[in-house]
Amino acid sequence: HVKLGNQKRHQAWFSKKFLFEPNRETLIIDIVRFICCAYHPTNEIIQSDVIPRWAVMGWLFKSCTKNYVEANVKLALLYDWLFFEERVDNIMDIEPAMLLMVYSIPRYIDVTHTILEFLFLLMDNYDVEHYHILAKGVSSSFSVLVKRVVICSLDVLTSCDALSPILKERLGRFLSGRKFEISKELQQACHPADFVSSNSSCMETPLPLTEWQPKCSQGDRFRIKSVEPKVMISDDAAPSHSPLVV
Repeated sequence: HVKLGNQKRHQAWFSKKFLFEPNRETLIIDIVRFICCAYHPTNEIIQSDVIPRWAVMGWLFKSCTKNYVEANVKLALLYDWLFFEERVDNIMDIEPAMLLMVYSIPRYIDVTHTILEFLFLLMDNYDVEHYHILAKGVSSSFSVLVKRVVICSLDVLTSCDALSPILKERLGRFLSGRKFEISKELQQACHPADFVSSNSSCMETPLPLTEWQPKCSQGDRFRIKSVEPKVMISDDAAPSHSPLVV
């Protein structure tokens, strides 16, 4: 029920009551799993000014002080990506990770980096003997997120200048070998640099996750322009490759 922009005092209270005691930080892992898999807000809540799940995830992620807790939080956030099947699984399980990556550009590009990097790390090492199954799950996740218009185009990641050139190249290679389907109507409605979500164009001037507030009209809620990144990860030019055609 907490409105976006009013969450700071609630987060401070929650942290003090539940997370500050020794060994209580591991609760964050369970909370992330709960938010991904058990709390699926209605369309009415998604379109309201209630704080979105991805913003709560960002706060929880930044609340980790121990490396092993942070690693398990990332695993909790991305686990459903590894085995996702559109036929049987719920897109709401994978939506928070995608939106957290996208909305962290450009001001919190380190969050985008670490989540995307960990996703590839999981895909390569979680079960080496069944890599093809994990790759299929991750591919299906990206595909469904575009097809269901959680984002309008993967170009928001593949063409992001702030993203590490190595990660961009890896993502581009992975996606180029996969088939993504999108309706003709959506192709006409979307431009390569646009993406769509239940939140508005506030990403252009992001505030800290504890203070982030929407500043757009209802009419702009489902259309967001691409952002010129303000954080450069490397001075080296990114390797040139053709943009992903969705």
